[in-house]
Amino acid sequence: MADNDTLQENKGLAATKGKNRTIATAVPLRIRHTDEDAASGTVQVTATSVELVDDATTSYSLDISATYTSVAELVSAVNSKANWEAIAVDAIGGQTLTTNSLKVAAATAATGTNGVSVLGTTTFGVVCASIQGTEFLAGDQKNTDKGFVNELQGFNFKATHSSGTNTVSLYGCEDDTGTDTLLYSEPLAATSSIQELSINETLVEQGWQGGFGKRLVAVVAQQTVDGTLNVVGKSYRGGAVIN
Repeated sequence: MADNDTLQENKGLAATKGKNRTIATAVPLRIRHTDEDAASGTVQVTATSVELVDDATTSYSLDISATYTSVAELVSAVNSKANWEAIAVDAIGGQTLTTNSLKVAAATAATGTNGVSVLGTTTFGVVCASIQGTEFLAGDQKNTDKGFVNELQGFNFKATHSSGTNTVSLYGCEDDTGTDTLLYSEPLAATSSIQELSINETLVEQGWQGGFGKRLVAVVAQQTVDGTLNVVGKSYRGGAVIN
């Protein structure tokens, strides 16, 4: 862990970044074939499974309807396969998966640096957006936020309904242990207007700065499928700053 002066310097140097997510554009996880020079290596998503294909003779079918029924379980299952790795992105590890939770997609090459984005659907049930240090790291490092401090500086959410209530929650997710820690939760008003919460001293004390090794994930459990969630934050660490 870096000393406080180094952390503060890195915080000052780190660029502010933001995400804009709806239930249709959030990326619960990314999957990559680790042999970037391979000609093969594809990911296909069906209503009930994620299909990993190395080549004509090696493939894996991961059932999300009955076997790997959370984002963390699916990520762990991918990471247990030779030549494959996955990371959670816009989702908490404990988020439930079931039939039709993930958007059906044809076989797509996953050998590039960024792999394949796996999208959610309305069945996924919530809108999520993360602040995290980086996505895939080189080599065998699969816990992407070990050593990073991720800080949410604010977010807003636009609902499309004027009745009922939404709840916004903030989690710190430790992917190496599979632990999702609820840091903050609050009901939002029944309105179709944009609702904003910005970081302040009280919220910092309540844990909006996630600490080392935790992705920060804002989650809105919504009444409709058209809400838009925006988050703004920073990621920094004791070594080289990664934006």
